[in-house]
Amino acid sequence: MRDDTNRVPADLQAEEVHLLKSVAAGDEAAFEVLFRRYFEGVYRYLVRVVRNDAMAEEIANETLIDVWRGAAKFRGDSKVSTWIFSIAHNKAVSELRKKRLAYDSLDQGIEVADDDDPADSTAEMDEAAAILRRCMDRLSPAHREVMELAYYQEMSIAEVSDVMSVPSNTVKTRMFHGRKQLRACVEGAGLSAGDEG
Repeated sequence: MRDDTNRVPADLQAEEVHLLKSVAAGDEAAFEVLFRRYFEGVYRYLVRVVRNDAMAEEIANETLIDVWRGAAKFRGDSKVSTWIFSIAHNKAVSELRKKRLAYDSLDQGIEVADDDDPADSTAEMDEAAAILRRCMDRLSPAHREVMELAYYQEMSIAEVSDVMSVPSNTVKTRMFHGRKQLRACVEGAGLSAGDEG
């Protein structure tokens, strides 16, 4: 997770606000830039939340259509990325409620970083990733979502708070308990958890 300050450089935020204003004016090229910039990240986030590739793709597309239609509604109270992920979050929660699915996340997409990936360590990396996925699955849906947004989407506590519409202290508490449970699970599986936070 990155620090709250300097998460998005001011010039990038200004550029994205300008893009949204252009989208609000009907500029398709500006929308295409935002679409390319956000679709993949929103889709990956949604796959982890809804645990269904087709549903995630549909919601990601609907999210970006809402960005197109609602660009003029962006008030600038948050970062553009936070606003877009909030739309995705709300759509996912709504869709899961409609379909009466268990609100569950982070089934896929956990990556283990290794710059040199030697062939003999691939199996170990696969095993570690599988253990981490199983441990993430054991967290409550709320804890998984906080961990996903903070660590995999690299959002600040304030941004996670905005996306999930919960107080910052709730985010901090869920992160603390999520890390603690994850560390215990990973260590119980025989892996070294290291310092999670």
